[in-house]
Formats: sequence, structure tokens, C-alpha cells
Amino acid sequence: MMDEGKSDIIAKMKALRAKIGDKAATESEVEAAARMFAKLSVQHDIDESMLKEAGTEKGFLAIWGAYKKKLPDVVNYVWEAIQELTETRLWNSDGQLHIAGRRADVEMAMYIVEISVAAAKRGWFKYSAPHMGEGQKALNAMRYGFNRGFGSGLRSKLISAATEKKQYREEKMGGEGSTALVVVKNALANEVLERLGVTIGESKKKAASSVNMDYDAYVAGREHSSTVNVRRPLEGAK
Repeated sequence: MMDEGKSDIIAKMKALRAKIGDKAATESEVEAAARMFAKLSVQHDIDESMLKEAGTEKGFLAIWGAYKKKLPDVVNYVWEAIQELTETRLWNSDGQLHIAGRRADVEMAMYIVEISVAAAKRGWFKYSAPHMGEGQKALNAMRYGFNRGFGSGLRSKLISAATEKKQYREEKMGGEGSTALVVVKNALANEVLERLGVTIGESKKKAASSVNMDYDAYVAGREHSSTVNVRRPLEGAK
């Protein structure tokens, strides 16, 4: 049985090989990836048979939610940031969020979606409780503000975590290894899209809401977003 350390090296070598064969890569990128591939092969005594034995990972697809053709507002505010952090592909189809990519990354994206929606609901119920007698119009403005604030704060956290993850990985794997791993992750997500015959276009800008926004609720929602833990241990940020 292959030890975990060698499995990680093989995963990096496969990522480098994908970079070497990437038609979009520049000559210098291919050369750097090939040098790193050869270096790892010699340093860790890994031959072609071991690479084949490790198998080839396939893209994975998960589907979250069923909201009558409409995702929760919080998900609409943050899905692009979740995609950036987890290096997956996300799209909405009839109120269901589809997530494609490497299995571990898809699971992380699902986790963030689930805890974000739950946290937003808990926060809103707590915030709205003292205001229940203020009328539906006022409550709508508060709810809209709270969700917007929560989404804004969470999106900032997700983008910050994505930047930190990229920096950490570059320090651990070097520029070539990090880039090659991203190529593999993109290939896995694209494999799912091709298998399903899905084409993802540019995201449409959400139309402005006709509901007035309560600024105090916005601030409360943004503060409440700090309760969401979007970071897995950096040791696992591969």
C-alpha cells in the first residue's frame, strides 16, 4: 500500500504532466513543469508504473437544494466567491446549485453553502425577533438588508481565504507545482461539464431589488457573517 506522502508526490507529478500536455501553456511553463517532474521522479524514486497504479481521478458532480427555480439570496450573493475558493464550477439550474470538480473540492463547496444558508437563517431569526410588530414592509426592508450585509461580509471572507490558500500553496509547492495542480482541477471540472453537455456563460448581473434596504439590518448581517468558518486546515489546502 502506497504511503500518504508518496501519494501526494504522485498527485503533484500528475498535475505537472497535465501542465506539460496543456496546449495553452507557454514554452517556459512546459519546460519548468518538465524539470520539476523529472526532479520529483528522481528524488522520490517514482516510475511510470507507479503513476499508472495510482489511477486517474474523475470529475465529481453534486447537486444542492431545490428552491422552486430560485436559490436562497445568500447563495446568489456568494456563489462566485465559493467557486474561487474551492476551485470548482458552480451553476444554477431550476433552483438547484450544481457543483463540479475534484471530489474533495466539491465537498468543501457543499459544506460552505450549507453552513452559510443555515447561519443566515439563524442570524435573521435572532435579529428579526424584536421587530416582529413593525409591519411587513419594514420587515422586508430589514430582511433584504440583513441578507445583503451577510452576503457582502461572507463574500469578503471567502475571497480573503482564497488569496491566503493560493499563497500558502505556492510556498509549499512552488509556482510550477501550484499552477499545474490548478490545471488538473480545472480539467476535472471541465470533464464533468463535457460529460453533461453543459455550457456555462457569463453570469448575469442581478437586477436591483424594488425593496428598500434597512441599513442597520445590513450592518447586523455583515457582522453575523463572521460566525461562518470558511477555512479548512491549511495543511489540506492542496
